[in-house]
Amino acid sequence: MNERVKIIFSCSAFSLAIAEEIFAIIARAATSNKQKQYHIRIVLSELFSNAYLHGDKSAPDSAIEFEACFNSERFTAKIMNKGKRIAENKDKRLESICPSAESGRGLAIVRKLCDSVHYKMLDDEKFCVIIEIILPEVNKAINI
Repeated sequence: MNERVKIIFSCSAFSLAIAEEIFAIIARAATSNKQKQYHIRIVLSELFSNAYLHGDKSAPDSAIEFEACFNSERFTAKIMNKGKRIAENKDKRLESICPSAESGRGLAIVRKLCDSVHYKMLDDEKFCVIIEIILPEVNKAINI
């Protein structure tokens, strides 16, 4: 069974705090594996923060849209906002980012914790990051 969540946040500092709490709840609902819960929370927090920091907050309809879908096998999420996309050359540099770099570390961490990360422009103004995390199988009892 797939669980779906869709939330539209205002682009505000207050939404950052609310999102952190919501992401913790979603991570717990998605898996009982504590390590994967932590990965989900870190990834969503980083992507949401980036959407807030780099989004177009001056637009009157500025918002950050969040969608997640999960089942016992996988967790997928999209974070969308009006803003700039990641430059092609910056995306390639994320593979070998220096730990002392001033930017890009968060996205490098996202790429390490996710099984797949995709970026795309949905239209001329809306940018989307799509992630997928494979969840560990639940130990199943074996009848002998």
